[in-house]
Amino acid sequence: MNKAIEKLGMDCQLHVVRDGEDFVEFFRNGNGENGSKKNNIDLILLDLNMLRMNGFEVLEHRNSDPDLKDIPVVILTSSLNDKDIEKAYELGANGYLAKPIEIDVFMETVAKAAVYWHNLFKRA
Repeated sequence: MNKAIEKLGMDCQLHVVRDGEDFVEFFRNGNGENGSKKNNIDLILLDLNMLRMNGFEVLEHRNSDPDLKDIPVVILTSSLNDKDIEKAYELGANGYLAKPIEIDVFMETVAKAAVYWHNLFKRA
């Protein structure tokens, strides 16, 4: 993913966690400046189908933490189930993208989503 983002000329750092519990641990550690839980994160790309804690549970955790609830979340998942999409938005997701099967298309989709949100923040 880093290479796909670099191809688009973005200067950003990507952090990858394996599952929902690793996500919670990543933020619990507060590795950001001055111990901030945000870890200087501008965007969370989240899969709904993760082990140990699914994407909906991660969204609930994010919403319950005042230090994290303002970080935008884009769901990037294989589910096109209307109930999943509706629930994701009800839990505060800012976007929902279907995960392409082909790796090249997947990388391009992730990179384009990152560019979109990066440019959105630059205007804010």
